[in-house]
Amino acid sequence: MRLRRLALSAGLALLVTGGALVAGVAGHGGVAVRGGLLLLLVGALLAAAGALGRRFAAAWQGAALVLLNTLLLLVVLELAAGLVRPPRDEIRQDLFGRADQRTPTLHWTIPYYRARAWSGDYWRELHAIGTWYHPYVIWRRFPFRGRYIAVDSAGVRRTPGADCGPGAFRVFAIGGSVMWGFGAPDSATIPYYLQRALAERLAPRPVCVVNLSEHGFNTTQDVIELQQRLVRGDVPDLVLQLQGANDVWAAYSSGQAGVHGFLGEIAGKLEQGQGTSPAARLLGRLALVRLLRPPAPPREVTRWTMPDTTLADRVVDIYLENYRLLRLLGEAYGFEVHAFWQPVIYEGRKPLLPEEEAMRRYSLQQEVPAWPHMFARSFADVARRAPRDGHFHDLRDAFDDRRDDMYIDWAHLTPEGNKVLAARMLAAVDLARWEGRSLGRREGAPPAAPTSSRPKGSRRLVAAARSR
Repeated sequence: MRLRRLALSAGLALLVTGGALVAGVAGHGGVAVRGGLLLLLVGALLAAAGALGRRFAAAWQGAALVLLNTLLLLVVLELAAGLVRPPRDEIRQDLFGRADQRTPTLHWTIPYYRARAWSGDYWRELHAIGTWYHPYVIWRRFPFRGRYIAVDSAGVRRTPGADCGPGAFRVFAIGGSVMWGFGAPDSATIPYYLQRALAERLAPRPVCVVNLSEHGFNTTQDVIELQQRLVRGDVPDLVLQLQGANDVWAAYSSGQAGVHGFLGEIAGKLEQGQGTSPAARLLGRLALVRLLRPPAPPREVTRWTMPDTTLADRVVDIYLENYRLLRLLGEAYGFEVHAFWQPVIYEGRKPLLPEEEAMRRYSLQQEVPAWPHMFARSFADVARRAPRDGHFHDLRDAFDDRRDDMYIDWAHLTPEGNKVLAARMLAAVDLARWEGRSLGRREGAPPAAPTSSRPKGSRRLVAAARSR
């Protein structure tokens, strides 16, 4: 009896001490809180032993048996949850899941793809590729090798026929998912058609077209991706950019210009769990918890509304500034830059086929009425303000005389549409300066000469950039 009283008294004392310790440092965390929690646990056990006496041993055995069975059940459920939802797939779902889940229903059912034997396998491959974090540009595709899509270890999509050995004429194709080739196999993307045409034009010189574009990239990410290549000594001869829609879309969906796409989703994922304890973060890594927990809610963003016309103007400001930066880099490193403003289904005078008109209406139903107005204002503004320097090109009229399938949604194109744009892009570039030259810059060669030995025009451009 005396031992029971002693255990009960010690337990109560530890409970009081632990409670006071936790309450005194609540909100500060650290060793003191953990020590207080440990005192509470030990105190509870001692108090229970003192109160129950000999019955404590039987209760302890029963509780241990229940606890052991519970742990075994949780281990089985954890293993099953890991098989149901691999962590890699969760990354793709959190970033792009909502759009990708809707896309197969739209694209697989349109007449163009129903008539192509390769389309089913292509779409399955596309939606099997996840995305991963990539320095500075935020995301890239996972490495993947399929029958119709291949992505290397750097997240760069394959360009069939590219010969990137010494002396090759190197072309960087930058942009978003249209340049990447969403909706087309490797052998029907814009970079592929560029590769094929340039190889014929510049033969026997080898040609290497590198597809640096990515789903959702805007012009700021293009500049960063190019800059990262240049600082590693990977300098091209020619850079071709196809952009416009993603700058507008990112601003429209977030309510602010100059941000990357998927802002709310990515910010919500990064900010999830901040301020929680290490134990809670550890539990959050369990597959069972991730399976039962709802997806991280995106950070609240405000979409563009029609009365606010300044946002569309600001989009064009940033687009043109990024274009100027590309031109400065080209002058400084000795490569040529051409930027192309892409067509979308809302713009231009293409006679829409019935399925294209249905896709245009479908797209508008997914958004508020401000969506086409945002495009119209931005596109009109860039057409008015873009420099007439021979390096900026407006492709909104690229399909005006086409009566076949060009669009597969509001912006993405059929392989035939990719071929048309590739031809228009090459027609805008004067290739005469490179024809007949057999030698070029090697991959990995050092960058251009220091500023003091560059052409005067380059020094003026760099000086102008520094003075702004």
